Amino acid sequence: MTEPRIVVLGGGTGLSVLLKGLKRYTSNITAIVTVSDDGGSSGV
Repeated sequence: MTEPRIVVLGGGTGLSVLLKGLKRYTSNITAIVTVSDDGGSSGV
């Protein structure tokens, strides 16, 4: 069985947490991260 290929779009703290979890299942991950995200909703 081959590893799944995953593409993730987004930004902020949530994306990094998601990517850390996905690393357990595959190393074939592409992430497109927005640089305009200021992380302002992390505390909500």
